[in-house]
Amino acid sequence: MTNPRIQDFSLSFLPSAYSFGFPLVTLPIQFQSRESGSFTTTCDRHGLPQSLRAFERRHLLWPFGLRESLRTREYTIDLRPMGSPSRGKPTNSSAGKEMRVMVSCAFLTFLGVLSMYCRMV
Repeated sequence: MTNPRIQDFSLSFLPSAYSFGFPLVTLPIQFQSRESGSFTTTCDRHGLPQSLRAFERRHLLWPFGLRESLRTREYTIDLRPMGSPSRGKPTNSSAGKEMRVMVSCAFLTFLGVLSMYCRMV
């Protein structure tokens, strides 16, 4: 959002090394990892950023050639302000949450009264 002219960009992360430790011994076993991501911004008709589409890849090579794994993740983030009229309405309103709590409390009260009535009978 700081530089709205950026359309496409990529990021690559440095390989990370992990070491596993047991209670008394630490083994410096190295995992080789390559992580990268490609990002694309979509702008509205005024040239302001509207959404960010991301595709991330993580390639992990286990030590001694035991295993190799590739994980990908794709997602879209809406960059418009929360109060923007063109942004979709939030799915969960605070009034709906309050109503669910009130119904739950009423149901628990009903169960309490019912159990007291069953003890008397």
